[in-house]
Amino acid sequence: MTTSPVPDFLERTQYLALRSELIEFFTRRSFDDALTSVRRSKSGCVLGAPKLPGDIGRGLLDELTGTPEWVSERWLRLRNGTTVKVPHARFIRSAASTRLASNDCIYHIPADHVHLRAFFSAVRSEDVLSHFSSAYGDPLQCQSFDVARLRHGQYLRRHSDDHEGRRFGLVFFLSPGWGEGRGGELVVEAPSGQCIAVAPKQWRIALIRISEGYQHNVCVIRSKSWVRYSIAAQFAAVGARMDGSS
Repeated sequence: MTTSPVPDFLERTQYLALRSELIEFFTRRSFDDALTSVRRSKSGCVLGAPKLPGDIGRGLLDELTGTPEWVSERWLRLRNGTTVKVPHARFIRSAASTRLASNDCIYHIPADHVHLRAFFSAVRSEDVLSHFSSAYGDPLQCQSFDVARLRHGQYLRRHSDDHEGRRFGLVFFLSPGWGEGRGGELVVEAPSGQCIAVAPKQWRIALIRISEGYQHNVCVIRSKSWVRYSIAAQFAAVGARMDGSS
């Protein structure tokens, strides 16, 4: 993911204020408790983090709903376990069992999207990473971000992110108006077979353990009107390979 420079004084002032507010939010004691819990969580999912502040969440959501940067993607999981991005036509022709994901994503953040820029900068800041590392118990780096939009019929099938030294992920749910039957639940599965289904309620933050045997998926969007917007950040051990998309 790439970002453009903040273009003018007023936007930079807003960006710096938002970044400071986010750093303060991420370094709260309540985040410490959630980070400590996710490392030893047997279920693989912790919901004890504070909710995203509404003013910041609304700014993120406004930028995501208004940006023209969305790109539709289709992914297949081949027999050898590798994943490949494919055109829509090939995705439709492929066996249903190989269709891993159908979603929209963003690779470039425009300069005037100050909430998104401040969010990414705060999460990668030395203050937040130092705080997260101390609470988690190991030196951490922010390895990658995924900004996702899921519309009717889109989904992410069961998979594991246990590679490249990853330890856990944070998933930020931004869409209002979720209700039973609309789909989009995040389902986390532990090695024991225990599953937790997380409703993607607005401003909720889910912490997902990334470790051998832990998997997750996003249920298909069944609603024709409700759209699921989310941001995920993956954290890895210091020294692990960085994802170029972040």
